[in-house]
Amino acid sequence: MAEDLRRLGAIVVSQEARGVYRLKINGVLWTSVEWSPKRGMWCIEDARGMCLMHVEGILGEDADADNAIRRAKQMIRDGSMRTPEEVEAQLLEREQLGEPIPPADLAKEKVATGQVGNQAQELGEPIETEISLRR
Repeated sequence: MAEDLRRLGAIVVSQEARGVYRLKINGVLWTSVEWSPKRGMWCIEDARGMCLMHVEGILGEDADADNAIRRAKQMIRDGSMRTPEEVEAQLLEREQLGEPIPPADLAKEKVATGQVGNQAQELGEPIETEISLRR
């Protein structure tokens, strides 16, 4: 399989709300990083909102969002983060097979398709910034 050259593009990080970051390439959502109060750690999600991993060892919500964002960017670059098209194809396949879609996917799908307003839309356009990450 050929490497997806989009993975080499600029990854733009926008903060939509406290503890919610979206990572996009050319305006297309690839991944999200969200704080999970229940788990007390950051969750890295695919383009459809499926949690892929939790970043452990971070103490407190504001302790190090940069670390979770850095890991999400690494996953895009190294290919361990599925492309938005791969995520979409997997969801379509699950639907065609009649497999249940987890509730989190349904909720995120409604937000993504505009069936339900989300906080960022209600507050206005999210600020697009490239967050500088310490190395």
